[in-house]
Order: sequence, then structure tokens, then C-alpha cells
Amino acid sequence: GCALGRAEAAAADAGEVGVKQSFAEEKEAELKKTAEKELRYRLKSNQIKEQAKTILIETEQMINLLPAGQPILIGHHSENRDRSYRTKIDFKMDKGIELLDKSKYYHDKAERLSLKLQDNHSKEFCIRRIKELETTIKKLGKTAPTENSKLSILETTDKLNYYQQKLHNMIHEEYNKDKLNNAIYIKVK
Repeated sequence: GCALGRAEAAAADAGEVGVKQSFAEEKEAELKKTAEKELRYRLKSNQIKEQAKTILIETEQMINLLPAGQPILIGHHSENRDRSYRTKIDFKMDKGIELLDKSKYYHDKAERLSLKLQDNHSKEFCIRRIKELETTIKKLGKTAPTENSKLSILETTDKLNYYQQKLHNMIHEEYNKDKLNNAIYIKVK
């Protein structure tokens, strides 16, 4: 059932068998997968949080049924039932708190993925990656050429082109004609 569905999805993501994807295609697929994962974690966090709220409301209702300050009546015929009831309250409270912690765990995972996605869409990140890749290409160019180093240079150049194009698109989008038409110009002498 589930394993087969995952295998089919992985095969669909991989494209044709034996055909190497460009770095841009790999990166876009990775970002898409990360965005889907973030959404899944957010939904799971919200679902678990709602379960926790329901359980904690039930617990509060159970507590409100106990008379305020009522001790356990030792030796009374209701002692076992009262202890059992209080144990259920304790168990439900623990379960609700455990679910809130679990909800926070998934929320934090979603936040980390969201930051990763934002970082991948920032100009600063692209500039950093471009500088790193240019340095790597220079280092690879200084070594004696081998089949592996030629392949590494091609792969690194592919990555460099991806980040340069991405940065170009970001800058172009930031300064497009529509935004400039609505801008206020100041003449400087």
C-alpha cells in the first residue's frame, strides 16, 4: 500500500531512468519537496494541537465534577472509584500535555523548513553560494586535470549558473517596470 505509493512517487520525481537532471531541476525538486514537507508538518502540528485541546477540555470538565477541596474518603465505599477517577484525570492531563509537546515539535520542524525555504530565496544566500562556487572552480582549475576534476568543474559550473540566474531573476523582479513606474524620483545634482 503505502510503500508502493512512495516508490511510484520517487520514480515519478526521478524522471527518466539513467538521465541525469541538471542542478536547477534537482534544486527545484528539492525545494518543492521541502515546501510539501513543511505544509505536512504544519497540518500535523495543528491536528495534534486540536486533539490536545479536546483532551485538556475534557480533563477540565472532569476536574470540575469533583467538589472543591474534597479529599479521598478513606474506608468509604466510593474510595476506589474516587481514586480511579483521579487517576484518569491525571492520565488525561499527561496525555494532553504530551500532545502539546508533540504539536510544538512538529511546529518547530515546519519553522526550520520555512527558514530553509526563505534562505534559498534570498539574494544574500545566492551571493554567498556564487562566491563559494567561484572559489571552488578556481581551486579545481589549479589542480592537474583528471576525469573527476573535469566532471566536478562541470557540476560546479552548473550550480554557479543556477545561482547566477536565480540572483538575476530576483534583481530583475525587484526592479521591474511596474514597480519603477510607481516610484518617486528625486533629482540629485
